[in-house]
Amino acid sequence: MRWSWKIGNLAGIAVYIHVTFLLLVVWFAYRQYQVDSSPAAVIGSLVFLGIVFFIVVLHELGHALTARRYGIATSRIVLLPIGGVAQLEKMPENPVQEFWVAIAGPAVNIVLALLFLLPLFLFSGFDGLTTEALLNGDFLPSMIFLNILLAVFNLLPAFPMDGGRVLRALLAMKIDYLKATEIASAIGRAMALLFAAYGLFVDNNFLLVLIALFVWIEARREANAVRMRQHLKTATVADVMEENFYVVAPNQTINSVLSYQGTLSREVLPVMDDQKIVGMIATRSLLQLQAQGRDDIIVESIMQREFNVVAVDEKLNDVFSKFKGINTPLLPVVRDDQLIGVITPAGINRFLASL
Repeated sequence: MRWSWKIGNLAGIAVYIHVTFLLLVVWFAYRQYQVDSSPAAVIGSLVFLGIVFFIVVLHELGHALTARRYGIATSRIVLLPIGGVAQLEKMPENPVQEFWVAIAGPAVNIVLALLFLLPLFLFSGFDGLTTEALLNGDFLPSMIFLNILLAVFNLLPAFPMDGGRVLRALLAMKIDYLKATEIASAIGRAMALLFAAYGLFVDNNFLLVLIALFVWIEARREANAVRMRQHLKTATVADVMEENFYVVAPNQTINSVLSYQGTLSREVLPVMDDQKIVGMIATRSLLQLQAQGRDDIIVESIMQREFNVVAVDEKLNDVFSKFKGINTPLLPVVRDDQLIGVITPAGINRFLASL
């Protein structure tokens, strides 16, 4: 995530703080200053904020370590004004696995609440857990209340928050994964509207409004992402293949290639010899050599001989990995070793946008 600074590692996972987190620090200090302008009170409030977000990191670590059990890595944990985000490589589509990954964060808070409750109970029994103790800011009662609050809030069915993911996982155990996502997303957006209304008109809490905005945007984004992944599982190369394309011969000179109108409309051109594709060449390389006055060089001497091809009936979901390893924005489509078309990321995006 851009505009983030690394502040350390936890269990082998990098922890970052986003620049916007500083806005929360300033706002929190300002709110405390309005109540009690003494430096000690302001510093104390910021220390409390630091403890809160350390607990948030532990919450996100719960998600990350549970995901690791299922072979899913976490690139980083990022602290934002609205909380923390564990950036998993992906969410498991197995509903049972997703359930445990989602529930792990709130479970960490419940465990922490019990750990804080134990010494309080040993020293003062349940008499120490009172409203008065909370209002006085007593440490152990405050930590117990904070962790319970975080667990309960995160378990609200506001997809893609933890509770929304738990809901999606439970639904997906009974119905289609995409349908479960759409239901959870709709409930999440409804919850976002409630958050925003409460934050604007009841509590005057801009942080709750920010959370509402995040939930609304992410609920729609994730529903769209799942919808696209489902389409990619069923769509084939034939659905996005372009049949009008330019090819060049290995014995052509750069000058002759560039003399054809339309060749520059492609970033990469297939090289054909005796009806077979033998290489790929980037038009950018051709233009660079032409600018150097070396346009008499033949294509064969500079073409890329290692390249991937795709079959016309391949699933789009299996194609993306072939784009990654070849440093080219075009893949030839073959049938019985004959070139019949090409596909590009732009063509795939146009297909997905039309759905």
